[in-house]
Amino acid sequence: MKYAIQIGGMHCAHCAKAIEKALGAIAGVTAVSIDLAGEKAYATSTTALDEDTVADTIEDIGFDFVSMETKEI
Repeated sequence: MKYAIQIGGMHCAHCAKAIEKALGAIAGVTAVSIDLAGEKAYATSTTALDEDTVADTIEDIGFDFVSMETKEI
């Protein structure tokens, strides 16, 4: 499954790296890519991701979780 995660407050490569590392640590996540201009992260996972877990992960490192949607891959 692939997820598009809208994140507020992401402005630089350091921000992107922190988000990539945090999302990559969630169980099942196999890949993370970042779109700085669109303030989005794309996560690929072997299991369904819980929105609350993703939101908590993003907010725990100081960013704003806006939304998450599942994408077809």
